[in-house]
Amino acid sequence: MSEHSPTPDESQPVSWRIEQTVVKGSSAGENLTIGNVNQTTHVYLPPPPKTEPKHFTVPYSRNTYFTGREAILTQLHETLGKSGTAALSQAKAISGLGGVGKTQTAVEYAHRYFYDQSFYDWVLWVNASNLTLASSFGSIATDLALPNHQENKLDENVAAVLHWLATTDRWLLIFDNVDAPKAVKPFRPNHPQGRILITSRIQRLESLGVWRAIELTEMTAAEAHEFLLKRTQTEAIDPTEQAALEALAETLGYLPLALEQAAAYILAKKVSFATYLRSYQKRRLQLLEKEKPQVGDYPESVATTWTINFEVVQTSSPAAADLLRMSAFLAPDNIPWEILLLGKDHLGELLSAALAEAAEDELVIPELLEELSRYSLIRLEDDYCYSIHRMVQEVLRNDLPPEQQQQWIDRTVKALNATFPEPKFENWQKCDRLIEHVLILDLKQIPQSYALSRLLNDAACYLDDQGRYEVVETLYLHALQVSRILFGEKHRNVANNLNNLGSLYRVQGRYAEAEKLFLQTLQMRKALLGENHPDVANSLNGLAYLYSLQGRYEKAEPLYLQALQMRKTLLGENHPDMANILDNLAMLYGDQGRYREAEPLYLQALQMRKTLLGENHPDVAISLNNLATLYNFQNRYSEAELLYLQCLQMNGALSGTNHPDVATNLNNLAVLYNLQGRYDEAEPLYLQALQVTRILLGDNHPDTATSLNNLAGLYCFQCRFDEAESLYLQALSILFGNLNEDHPSIQTVWESFGFFLQRVIEAGQTYKLSDHPLTQAMLQQLEKQ
Repeated sequence: MSEHSPTPDESQPVSWRIEQTVVKGSSAGENLTIGNVNQTTHVYLPPPPKTEPKHFTVPYSRNTYFTGREAILTQLHETLGKSGTAALSQAKAISGLGGVGKTQTAVEYAHRYFYDQSFYDWVLWVNASNLTLASSFGSIATDLALPNHQENKLDENVAAVLHWLATTDRWLLIFDNVDAPKAVKPFRPNHPQGRILITSRIQRLESLGVWRAIELTEMTAAEAHEFLLKRTQTEAIDPTEQAALEALAETLGYLPLALEQAAAYILAKKVSFATYLRSYQKRRLQLLEKEKPQVGDYPESVATTWTINFEVVQTSSPAAADLLRMSAFLAPDNIPWEILLLGKDHLGELLSAALAEAAEDELVIPELLEELSRYSLIRLEDDYCYSIHRMVQEVLRNDLPPEQQQQWIDRTVKALNATFPEPKFENWQKCDRLIEHVLILDLKQIPQSYALSRLLNDAACYLDDQGRYEVVETLYLHALQVSRILFGEKHRNVANNLNNLGSLYRVQGRYAEAEKLFLQTLQMRKALLGENHPDVANSLNGLAYLYSLQGRYEKAEPLYLQALQMRKTLLGENHPDMANILDNLAMLYGDQGRYREAEPLYLQALQMRKTLLGENHPDVAISLNNLATLYNFQNRYSEAELLYLQCLQMNGALSGTNHPDVATNLNNLAVLYNLQGRYDEAEPLYLQALQVTRILLGDNHPDTATSLNNLAGLYCFQCRFDEAESLYLQALSILFGNLNEDHPSIQTVWESFGFFLQRVIEAGQTYKLSDHPLTQAMLQQLEKQ
């Protein structure tokens, strides 16, 4: 049939004119035409095969390892499933970072509501990236077998598809990976009769009728754990492997793409989660990229999935690109804007210039961040913060040459130092917004600078005040190391670092180490600053307090009095430092039973603190607690209880429930109730105090021993002898391991233990006691008396 032959009618025989050319054989290289033979005949031919329309054009198979996202899928369907003109005219979108699983969620939704529940009669898929948008949308004409779809030009097919969408219902049209909303707009039907779902890294899609996109973030921890088990085909797992799995999921930021790459490697190489985790901690992105994603139809790996977005930002806003690089060296969550505002002078020429007017113009920072949030590279949070995914950080750091990494680490440290305030009470909230970004710093890579030393020292002071002791020592030691490198051994900053480290050791019950540092600091300060200086007075006060805790009262009192006189001369009568020494001196007198001397000092310190610091201040709470304890010693229970309750409420509001001062308040109030025979009220307070103390100070701290001793005393009064013995023995073991044998705390617990055993003997219940050598030795001694 020639090119222009008419299409045959399916119901009639067709007359075909057949032209034949008869060719006879000839010698090589020759063709000989004998003549034309023309004939006409009627030939019955079957009609050309009809193209069946495709009802489901999603190009991806259902992912058998798809995990979680139930809330998102439910939210999607509740919105898309609504009826009415308004619902039909509004598209729904899933937005989020590349690799977070937007396409996979759309694929799962399509399969679930076409095959599983038959909510849609048609599901049509458009690859909406710029390069494939028009051809992908036009190909729907072929998928639907629309008239003349094979002969029509692309624009005619697009028009035919739009007409079909406007006249047919019960369809779902998915625009996947929209990267240019304006380019998609001509392909969005004006009067749709079905539903439209969009996936995009772009958050704002109002031009496509999306008023608010559903933000898809990383998996939850539980979803990530479940996925890793399913994907690696792991059925049984021991606790060690479970811990490694959980740590790996957290390290990869619960990002589906990263989890898929790790799981694919683990399955292919048949290695354990623990083995992979150890290797990843050394090789990082290099290991992750060893295995590309195998399921989930991810077009890129973690290392390359954000490349285009990075390049677009670098072109459109180099300053925003620098902001992204700086963010790679901070904690991923809740990065406060004040780092940009107060640290701008340290963030390089481009970013500093872009932020120059930020203090006067409140829109400067939001506009800069929008360059990044547009592509979901960051997520804007409440309270003037933003977040960045840890795998985006990983890729950004990996892409920087070593010298640029060092440059950005140094810039970030200096910006943090410029932002981190003096760690006094009124600045605690500001410190709290910044502290995680200090703790994330890799101290091994940071260039030595005064900014680093000051930042680490002040961050450690804040954490010390908060009772977060687990990292304080590391920060103090590193700050001390940097100060020594920068300033030498004999410098005021070095003395300050030593003093702070000594204070930490004192709190931790490491008294010998603390004394050595306090004496070293005192000597250094006298040599550098002279005999009469506020810093020297601080050293005297700190050393005296240490001696007081150790029961070395004869050494403590003269140091307190010397510090008090020095501060009075240097700072005047009304100063917070004066109140501190008065309070400490009163405590010394109280411990010695010199109550009449102690009370006026406590009252003077309390009034001074209220006047200078305000009614609601941690130092005021300390004064209230100490005065209440004095009243408790004097059997003035009603006055003591009132002050303890006031103090407990204040500390809970100021510092939260997990704070050493709160534990002290709980313990002291329980002691008061115990002395009054109010055992049912005392026990839960003792238990709570013990729990907080263990969390903050550990199981081997003298304060933990004090809590154990007090709870044991309660059980003794309640004749719960077996429980009491165990607690007494634990307390004595801790104290003997930390304190001298003549320490008052050891004497107190030892006397309590003896009183307890005497009660057991009197009750005739020694059979309830253990065979512990200490218990049996004390029993024999008591029975001989």
